[in-house]
Amino acid sequence: MPKTIELDYLRRLQGTVRGKLTRKCYLLMEQVRKGSSSEIIEACYDEVKEAFSELERRHEVLVRKLCEGDGEKEECDDKLMEEEEYIVQAESVKTQAYEKLLIVRKQEREERQQATQAANTVKVKVKPIESPKFDGDICQYQTFRSNYQTIMTDNYGKNAFALYQCLSGDALSLVHRVEDDFDEMFRRLDQRYADPVTLTDCVTDQLKRFKPIPEGNTARFVETVEIIEKCWTDMKKNKLEDQMSTVMVISLIEKILPSHQRREWTKKYQKLLNKANASPALLDCLREEQELLDYMDKDFRNSTRSTKAAIHTVEVKEEDSQIIKTLQRMQTQQAEHLANVESMLQKFTHAMMTGGPAALQPSQNRPLATFVGSIILIPILLIAA
Repeated sequence: MPKTIELDYLRRLQGTVRGKLTRKCYLLMEQVRKGSSSEIIEACYDEVKEAFSELERRHEVLVRKLCEGDGEKEECDDKLMEEEEYIVQAESVKTQAYEKLLIVRKQEREERQQATQAANTVKVKVKPIESPKFDGDICQYQTFRSNYQTIMTDNYGKNAFALYQCLSGDALSLVHRVEDDFDEMFRRLDQRYADPVTLTDCVTDQLKRFKPIPEGNTARFVETVEIIEKCWTDMKKNKLEDQMSTVMVISLIEKILPSHQRREWTKKYQKLLNKANASPALLDCLREEQELLDYMDKDFRNSTRSTKAAIHTVEVKEEDSQIIKTLQRMQTQQAEHLANVESMLQKFTHAMMTGGPAALQPSQNRPLATFVGSIILIPILLIAA
């Protein structure tokens, strides 16, 4: 068979195998689109690999045949290059099929992990988020405005009734007669409660009402620090934290501090490089003192905690109860016996003291045997007692 005819025959065989490879890859892609399991897609990929292996064998036979003979080397190299490009394209098709398989495996693995997490997760009912409220406290206005935009705007948009339901007190009176105009309601609220001068005056007045903190009054100190921190937070929300560093505000806070805390703050203040912005340093100093006092107060409470006395009980069995009753009865009899002996001794002593020697002599009314018996009985009773 001439070489040219044989090469054509080998190329036709190679093309047949290449067509088989293409069909197997198409079937794999179709299973991926259908959402088939990874097991089915892996089976399709095994057929793709088998078709590609057969194509490689056909390719090797064709390459060997091309290199036979005495043809020009350059012509042979060109033909080999064409065949290599052919097999590279086929391998690219196989690689795409493998990538699809990896994607399906990853998706199934993630789905299993999510299912496991969902099974292990305890479902907890969360209380519905309540709408923010504002009653006219200027220090709380920026917090209210921020919360309203976060909670209410996404759900209700510019719903004037939703805003109206959040207001009370002076704030509600302010928007009276414009409760159907959302923008006008917020304009009035901003005009009154977002004024930086008014807010600064409000915070300053609050600090002026503070009274000096007595030495050792931990509860009063902690409460005051919390109020100062709240004032700082309110001013910061309104971007007015610089107003807390004014000489007047710093002086108001210094005047109410106990001597020890004022001394600690003075030492830190002297080391500040930027005394014009002293409020953050002052707040940090007060927080440190607050934490220290809380810790010391906790230790004091633990050390003075009272202890309760332990009460021991004894279980008395039935047979033990009988023994106790017998002992109690014997003790009662002994007490009665001693009382009788004591009575007889008192009578004998009285007779001796009043009757003298004659009292010891037998008389007509008291026979001698009775008298002698009494004398003998007394020592016996004493011994028995």
